Amino acid sequence: MVNPNLFAYFITAGMVALIVGWQLEKGWLKWTYFIVALLVAPVTWFTGSRLCMAACLVLLAWMCVRSRVLTMIAAIGVCVGAIFVIAAGMIPQLIDAYNTFIVNLNSNSGQTRLHLYQNAGWLFVNTKGVGIGPGRYTVEVTAAPWRTYGAIDPHNGFTEVFVGYGLLVGVVLVALALAALIAAIRRAGGHPGYTETILLQAVGVSLLLCPVLAMANSSYLKAPAVWCQMATIALWCQYLLRTSLSPRRSVKYHVDDRRLPRRRRVLARAISADQK
Repeated sequence: MVNPNLFAYFITAGMVALIVGWQLEKGWLKWTYFIVALLVAPVTWFTGSRLCMAACLVLLAWMCVRSRVLTMIAAIGVCVGAIFVIAAGMIPQLIDAYNTFIVNLNSNSGQTRLHLYQNAGWLFVNTKGVGIGPGRYTVEVTAAPWRTYGAIDPHNGFTEVFVGYGLLVGVVLVALALAALIAAIRRAGGHPGYTETILLQAVGVSLLLCPVLAMANSSYLKAPAVWCQMATIALWCQYLLRTSLSPRRSVKYHVDDRRLPRRRRVLARAISADQK
């Protein structure tokens, strides 16, 4: 059976674009985006990808932030669900489910991931941060000290980059992501327009979820969905760079003072300065 984690990654990363479409489109297309975005979470649930499901919950919270009606519906649903769980005596079942989740972390699957990360650290130190080369992890991990129960993929995007390409490339990529995230946060605080606000939020949410989604699939760099996601974020950033960072003057009060006499030119400049 094919590992469903990559499919879960694909639809979870695509959910960000669906939310953007829901906010920017109009008419039947707007509500098509909305319905499909809501369907992502239940479909992801059936894939069994816990990390992608956690990312979906964050994206659903973002949808609630963007819609007061959705926030009210979600709040009512949570209250009704809590009352139902308490009335039906399902609290012990929830505790058992939580205990099962903790046990699964200590199972072979959880231990395999831990050992893969430990082997990655060993390979990184063994090469003194230079890197073992692109795509070499699956080969070199077989000689690493920790047992991985047959798993050879890194299961972590950061591991794949830092171990494969070295410290320098890894630091540069992380610095670029942090710079884009900080710029998006600062830009969002400057009262941008509606479209700009949506795209700034989309860039910020996508970058914040990257560390979580980077661990969702067995390999990060091999997945075409990852490159599509990064290309989408890059296109949004490119669009945002085209928008002027300086506040725009009101058209009503903008005056071309070069055609005015000197005495009136001073007054026109003072009025323009007050509009900033």
